[in-house]
Amino acid sequence: MGHYLVKDQEDQMGLVDKNNNFIIPLDSNVLWQWYPPESHYFIRGNRQMGDFQEQLYDVKGQLLFSNVNIGIVGLGTHLEKADNSYRDYFMVEQKGRPNKLLFHKRNGQILPDSFSSIEYGGSNSTFLALHLGEKGAPKVVSVYDLNGKKLFTVPPEIRVMHTGRPNLLLATKSNPQKQALIFIDKGLDSTGFEYDALRKMWTGWFVYSKDARKHFGLLDANGIPAGPADFTKLSEPNHNELEIFRTKRGSSPMATGFRESMEKGTWIGIDSLGVEHLFTEAAPPETFGQMQERLRSEKAKTAISKLPDGSTLEKSPSFPGGDSAMRAFLAANLKYPKIAIENGIEGTVVLQIVVEADGRLSNIAIKRDIGNGCGLAAVQCFEKMPRWLAAEQNSQAVASVLTVPVSFKLNH
Repeated sequence: MGHYLVKDQEDQMGLVDKNNNFIIPLDSNVLWQWYPPESHYFIRGNRQMGDFQEQLYDVKGQLLFSNVNIGIVGLGTHLEKADNSYRDYFMVEQKGRPNKLLFHKRNGQILPDSFSSIEYGGSNSTFLALHLGEKGAPKVVSVYDLNGKKLFTVPPEIRVMHTGRPNLLLATKSNPQKQALIFIDKGLDSTGFEYDALRKMWTGWFVYSKDARKHFGLLDANGIPAGPADFTKLSEPNHNELEIFRTKRGSSPMATGFRESMEKGTWIGIDSLGVEHLFTEAAPPETFGQMQERLRSEKAKTAISKLPDGSTLEKSPSFPGGDSAMRAFLAANLKYPKIAIENGIEGTVVLQIVVEADGRLSNIAIKRDIGNGCGLAAVQCFEKMPRWLAAEQNSQAVASVLTVPVSFKLNH
């Protein structure tokens, strides 16, 4: 945009145009751009100093807010991991005010109202904004499109969440508890709460029941019924069922099921067209623990080559409070597996983690394990961690890869 972030020998930072005119003058605070290159906003303040220590400037150097916290939007439950469009938005929290403001990095303030929290559903989806309202008034959620237009308001007795599909929300209504899919283009008034159970599977389809979980049926990724609701068991396929289905049919099933009249060991796989395929070859069950180990092993085999090593950057990522705080967290949260204790297992598990630019940990994978459940215990501990302080390059927060040792030592 013809502007330059500069830093002098005294580590003072400022913003200049191509004619060397200072738009934001030099001072000793860190100055950084909100997710460049297109962002029209700059933030001044050391994010390690504490709350409400930041200032927001526009591209013309005008101070918009001081004594604020600036951060990313909340992410919807089923937001696709590859969807980084949330980086186009940021929230401004003002000191002494309970509500926040939402900005787009190029287009300015998005929502006309302030809110207490917000969830972003992904590109082509919606915002779910929670409003506190007047003192004593019930909290309500409003649904906005990505341009800030309010689509409808959800009453307090209904809880909604994103599904990962642009036009669908998952809703739960209390007294009595019923569930439904809300088609955003049709609005809340067209929604009938007809399901006793409704959940989204990792395949993108939905499992539902209308008779108190006695029988189950399927909705495809667009919320359209697929086949009869006469299954006594219906769920996402496990690893073994996936492999059998792929070998026999050359594709992946959306769900697997069982009916009352079927013989033991037989099962049905449903493809992406809703067609049922009967299998007489029993698929060995995969426990939840086995699935976790397999998925993490698969992640560990996939090198994250596009991200820099955090230890080689200008500023490495770090646990908030430093190494001593991290050791205290591990001491309080790392569970030594009972079987490892019984077998006298000691040693060091090595994890590979990605520290995102907003401090979130992702892609936590085991690079070296000592067995007896220690690797999984280390991963589960890191999944509980708070956000880290991200790595920095050229005074800009960046995502990075880090290798972390986790020690298991018995107290004899």
